[in-house]
Amino acid sequence: VGHALKRCAKCQSVNYCSRACQQAHWSNHKKACRAKVAQRDRSLNDPTKEKILKEAKRTNDLLR
Repeated sequence: VGHALKRCAKCQSVNYCSRACQQAHWSNHKKACRAKVAQRDRSLNDPTKEKILKEAKRTNDLLR
């Protein structure tokens, strides 16, 4: 039976068969990983997104 793949804990965009494989690939993945995390952090701080999330929560509360 196969094992579940492990995901990069930082960017969540790359799967690895083991911690050893992740460590071996880190020097290749590091730059893209950091860029992906920075992009995600910027989008989370976007005021437009915050407004959309508040509206969604309000709609959700109304539907309950």
